[in-house]
Amino acid sequence: MPQTSAEIRHGLASLSEAYNSDAVLSSRAEADPRTVLAEYGLDVPEELDVRIVSNTSEIEHIVFPPNPNSELSDEALSLVVGGGSWGTLSCPISTASSTGSMPDQMPSGTTT
Repeated sequence: MPQTSAEIRHGLASLSEAYNSDAVLSSRAEADPRTVLAEYGLDVPEELDVRIVSNTSEIEHIVFPPNPNSELSDEALSLVVGGGSWGTLSCPISTASSTGSMPDQMPSGTTT
């Protein structure tokens, strides 16, 4: 049975907290993400290539969603129709102000 969105969010939130406070764990997660994710109750589908990366003061990772113009496989379509998902832990802030410009900096304590 596929994991629910709530289960995925909980596992990712737990991992995120530990990742930011444990250098050994963060190194392991980047080197072997599938194993570390499994330790946090997250079952990654075999066909999914997963990577764990961290932003720094010198590197900012920008991840775009899949191309909306590409066709979905039957399996991907069944996840969408069934409400399943295997996604990202995203930043809890708005990316644009009411004027449409990007914020100058992230609020303190915010992780991506």
